[in-house]
Amino acid sequence: MPSIIRTFAVLFLFLSSIAQAETLYIIDQLWVPMRSGESTAYRIIRNMSSGSSLEVLSVNEETGYTKVKNSRGEEGFIASRFMSNKKIARHLLKPVTTELEKTKQRLTAVNADNTRLQAELQQLDADNKKLNEQVSQLQQNFSGLKSATSDVVGINQENEQMRTRLVQLEKQKQSLEQQTQMLENDSTTDQWLWGALIAFFGAMVTFVISRLMGRSKQHW
Repeated sequence: MPSIIRTFAVLFLFLSSIAQAETLYIIDQLWVPMRSGESTAYRIIRNMSSGSSLEVLSVNEETGYTKVKNSRGEEGFIASRFMSNKKIARHLLKPVTTELEKTKQRLTAVNADNTRLQAELQQLDADNKKLNEQVSQLQQNFSGLKSATSDVVGINQENEQMRTRLVQLEKQKQSLEQQTQMLENDSTTDQWLWGALIAFFGAMVTFVISRLMGRSKQHW
């Protein structure tokens, strides 16, 4: 008999420890009174807000009350119909709301990054446009330089041709001067010869005339 009593005692303590380890929550009511006894006749120790976590000490199925202990360490009785082993919707919604807020913050950060990237893209487009304009200007300058180089080459060729022509003209001039000098020398020689011939013929005419005049005097 004592062994049976001890067995029931151990079983009772085991069941009591299980009941004490259970946690229940106040259902979606604004306020639920925690009383000092198992009826509405007992005084209210504290009004518990919905979602409050309470440690279960014992459950009385006959009275419909559960003995609980709140986070302050206060013990009392609450009607079992106001208790639930599941968190209320507000508590379940809290992590969802937190995650939603985090998602909003990430979205805001992403939008900020997108705005920054768009601004950078616009700046890159502007820089690319400037680079294209500079490349176009350089191409024009290069074309002008090629044209100027071609003109310089042409001018150098013309100068070379003119120098060659000048040398040829200088040679022709020297040749003409030589020819002119020769002609002048020939003309001087011819003049001297003609003068000598004229003087000779003059002397001959004078001689003939004097002879003729001498004969005429003798005849007379």
